[in-house]
Amino acid sequence: MDETRKADLYILNRWYRTGSSNIIVVYSNVNVDKRELFSEFTNDRSCNYYCARSSSERGQQYQWARELRAKGSSIREYPTYGDILRYIAKSTKKRASILWIDNAEYILRVSKNFIGILKEYIDLVSENGKVLVVLSSSNVAWIENSLVSTLGSDSDLIDTFVKIRDLPFKELRRSFPYMSYEDALMTFSVVGGKSKLWNYFDKELSFKGNICKNFLDRYGCLHNEATRLIEDNLRETSVYYSILSQLAAGKIKLNDLYKATSFPRSKIAVYIKNLIQLEIVEKVFSYDHAGHENMMKGVYRICDPMVDFYFTFIYPNISALEQLEPDKFYDMFISASLPVYVSKYFKKICMEYIDDQNEKGNLPFEIEEQGEWIGKLGNIDIIAENEFGYKLLGNCYWQHIVTYEDYEWLLAMSDKAKLKGDYFYLFSSLGFDLKLQNKAASDRSIRLIELNALIHG
Repeated sequence: MDETRKADLYILNRWYRTGSSNIIVVYSNVNVDKRELFSEFTNDRSCNYYCARSSSERGQQYQWARELRAKGSSIREYPTYGDILRYIAKSTKKRASILWIDNAEYILRVSKNFIGILKEYIDLVSENGKVLVVLSSSNVAWIENSLVSTLGSDSDLIDTFVKIRDLPFKELRRSFPYMSYEDALMTFSVVGGKSKLWNYFDKELSFKGNICKNFLDRYGCLHNEATRLIEDNLRETSVYYSILSQLAAGKIKLNDLYKATSFPRSKIAVYIKNLIQLEIVEKVFSYDHAGHENMMKGVYRICDPMVDFYFTFIYPNISALEQLEPDKFYDMFISASLPVYVSKYFKKICMEYIDDQNEKGNLPFEIEEQGEWIGKLGNIDIIAENEFGYKLLGNCYWQHIVTYEDYEWLLAMSDKAKLKGDYFYLFSSLGFDLKLQNKAASDRSIRLIELNALIHG
């Protein structure tokens, strides 16, 4: 199990080992795989598991009872939730147990008093032991924005919310140890930390081969996955597709989107908000302490890599995709523009490196705050500051030999941002020119991070 999931497991174990019964909500993005976490957490523990499905209340109760009867229960065909939970309580032999309800939103949306019924179940179990009730979901938007209002005062009975995070790039590298670094980073730029999607990538194929197989082939497993995410959660998909295609094309401000789509600004703002709730789009906030007059404000970007990839390369060229073989389409419409696209995600890898070095104590100082700065003339990819105001500024370059002029550009941007840098980190996948290397050798404030350092930490 990777370090990220070990941290998630630690949180679950901590709740299991309390001296009382509790209700917790565990949730993640739909393409984040929680199966290993569930398996490790429930191993050698008494666990009753039910995976809810989209259904009426009566239909849900029927399905749950049917599964219990398949395991030997004599419960009636159409019980109430109270009947089901009383049966589970009486059949639980161990003093400490787990009740894990997956896709719990399918029950909570329809049966708004379900939490109260769970509380009665907990009280019954607590007469002889304790139970941890886990309400699991893969619907981030509903959990974060609708659950509390749906449940009303019953939401107070939930003890905590645990969000299972996307996995970092280093975990993808561990999953594909023989994939080249370049192919691994390009893969991350398409599927990100959504571990379920990693399973579709063939370790024997190149990056191009996997893209052709999964996304460009009309029968590929991920051919329509990006649009399915939107269609499963939103109406008026044509409006969302228009907005996403323009964001992917570089129209990142509200006014730019208005000019490109002709939709009213108020309508765009509402649709953007819905995309943010689904974690498909994010609003970009520049570092709070930086110069505001040279900063771009009201900037949005697609933050789901698979959706970003689809609307950058596939959506604008669907006519060609219908006529060309996948490898020909890749060569014509993806290959040349891929370095610019991947560079956005290379920055995330560099940020991960900074976080990792900070945890190991290998930075000049311990980070208190960090962020980025989006300027009108250029950006600062990484800003890190300690409690005493010392700052580390960094820029990241994919498929580019970093020159002394790039270092001077970072200094110019720091002036625009009104940030006095104490240390300057420059990241490159192709290395650095001799003038910059000589400058770094004589100036300890400049750190040059090559690809090999990013790979091995």
